[in-house]
Amino acid sequence: MHPVINAGVLLEGELNIFTKTGEKITLKAGEPLVELFKEWHYGSNPRTEPVDLIVVYAGTVGTPLTIREK
Repeated sequence: MHPVINAGVLLEGELNIFTKTGEKITLKAGEPLVELFKEWHYGSNPRTEPVDLIVVYAGTVGTPLTIREK
């Protein structure tokens, strides 16, 4: 989960994002992304080629960018 808003672009590859409710979002190279905010999720690379992306977080110094579910 990300406690801060973020956005970016997928430069190369393909990325699947899965929500806790089972929703699947597929992103391909060149597509923008706004990651889920304060919602549990995870991503996976369905291909063998690496994923290359740029993400910018709009947070505050000292605030974690990611919190892992226990």
